[in-house]
Amino acid sequence: LKKGEFIENINDDLQMIIDTISKNIPSVIVNAVVFVTFCTILACENTLIMFIVILCSLIQVLPGLFVKKSTEYNYEDMRKVEAEMTEMLIEGYRGFSVIRIFGQENWFLDKIKKLHKKYEKVSIKSSGTTSLTTSMEAFTEYITKYGSIISAGVMYAYNLIDIDTVAYVIVLSNSTTEAAKKVLFEFPNYIKYVTAKKRLFEKKKTTKHLSADYTYNNIISLNNVHSKLGENLRGVNLTIDLNDYTIIKGENGVGKTSIIRIILQIEDEYKGDVVIP
Repeated sequence: LKKGEFIENINDDLQMIIDTISKNIPSVIVNAVVFVTFCTILACENTLIMFIVILCSLIQVLPGLFVKKSTEYNYEDMRKVEAEMTEMLIEGYRGFSVIRIFGQENWFLDKIKKLHKKYEKVSIKSSGTTSLTTSMEAFTEYITKYGSIISAGVMYAYNLIDIDTVAYVIVLSNSTTEAAKKVLFEFPNYIKYVTAKKRLFEKKKTTKHLSADYTYNNIISLNNVHSKLGENLRGVNLTIDLNDYTIIKGENGVGKTSIIRIILQIEDEYKGDVVIP
């Protein structure tokens, strides 16, 4: 992982995992027990009423299911852009003097501006998904809140249930649906939890990577690197021991500056494997 990606994974993904395990899962368990208990009480009065209450409660899951993929993609996209921005700031800090020497201040600022525009685009998309989810939740809340009571009233009017059962529905339906709501509304967070866990613990295979291992790796290596910057920079294999002094020399146009730009990650348009401690 790049340093920026590692930092974002620790800050966001790890926090999401901790919150889910320590807060969300216990809350889901407690409310699930409450939901089952109240449904059992309603079933003892009238099985049909119990199924109506359960159906009204399950309607609450529709917003989460409807925006499941959007929630997952938005979370992933936000983390990626934040990781890119963090990585750019870290590399800019590390290579500030080099950026000044090569006169790349405008290049660096343009990179930051592009990432910021990308972040704004993802934020707008995420806000749209949140607004849609909120609207759907408000709609389903009315159905959930009054659906079971209205159904009980209709059944009482047709003498399908007695007044005691109606009283049970009035007393227990809101508590039952509220318990179900707290369980079902954790569904989008669970999607984020699964995504965060996958991002944090899954091994990633990338063509270009930066090593953050300062203890065991003190070597810069370029393996079969091809760049668009120089015609002669094709299939370069280079190893630099940071414990020694290394001189890169050659005639004009052979790719000395291109190699340095790639090592410093100022230039990212290349193919091959670059490992930097």
